[in-house]
Amino acid sequence: MMDWSSFSIGNAAGFIKGPGTAFDEALRSAATDITIGSITMSPREGNSGNVYHLMHDGTSVNALGLPNPGIKAIQAVAENMSERAGAVGKTPRWSIAGFSVDDYVALAEALFEYGRLELNLGCPNVWGDSGQKPIASFDIALMSAIVSAVSRRLPDLYFDIKVSPYSDPSMVQRVADLVRNSRVYSIVTCNTYPNGMAHNGKRRELDTPGGYGGVGGNALFPIALGQVAQFVSALEGTGIHVIGVGGIDSGERTHAMHDVGASGIQIGTAYGERGARVFSNIFTELSLIP
Repeated sequence: MMDWSSFSIGNAAGFIKGPGTAFDEALRSAATDITIGSITMSPREGNSGNVYHLMHDGTSVNALGLPNPGIKAIQAVAENMSERAGAVGKTPRWSIAGFSVDDYVALAEALFEYGRLELNLGCPNVWGDSGQKPIASFDIALMSAIVSAVSRRLPDLYFDIKVSPYSDPSMVQRVADLVRNSRVYSIVTCNTYPNGMAHNGKRRELDTPGGYGGVGGNALFPIALGQVAQFVSALEGTGIHVIGVGGIDSGERTHAMHDVGASGIQIGTAYGERGARVFSNIFTELSLIP
């Protein structure tokens, strides 16, 4: 039987925004890691209207828009949340999302003492007056600036970065080259696929500009699995870990992620639909796989 003791299993960013019921349930769950956020400098209500749609096959399309109470509110409760997670043997992971290099540095400085940091560089669901905001993980120069700035300000800190799915395989290698000699501990792959659409045959389901949202859940799994395998290959010999995200909803899919080299997984759509019991279900299913 395979040893899963060093394999991390937890929720993806976007579901636990601070203390409360979701966090309490995660503390009682079988998860090894609890991701809080993504957290931004200022409070955000997120996008309005219908911003989430689940299809019959388990594929999701969302445009939540990073709803969160902002860094000041989170910083006030971070120590308590970290202590509570540690008391039950779980690793708190703080997902941070900036709109500038300076934002990422400030957010990292505010939270690095309270657990693992995950720099969310791949959120596609943020709109402003000028339209959809650029996605950092498609801009190598911007990614490099963010990683370098956080590393300079906190030179002893190792942190994770979460990136978008790359349809151009050369981007995987470019990101791997970027992090090769950096303080990046893990690459979390992948965020939702940008600008998908749910349509009921008459109208677009999401109340966002164009009806666009990030695709997750079932349709994303083969893409996410391929991203993990490519990053594991590109990062061979570096010691940098890869965490798989996207459409993971079972022990079988968790096992597949492990098989291609992931050191852990995060669960988004299935966690949002089933709650914290999804973690114990997966561990049960894993125990039955020869």
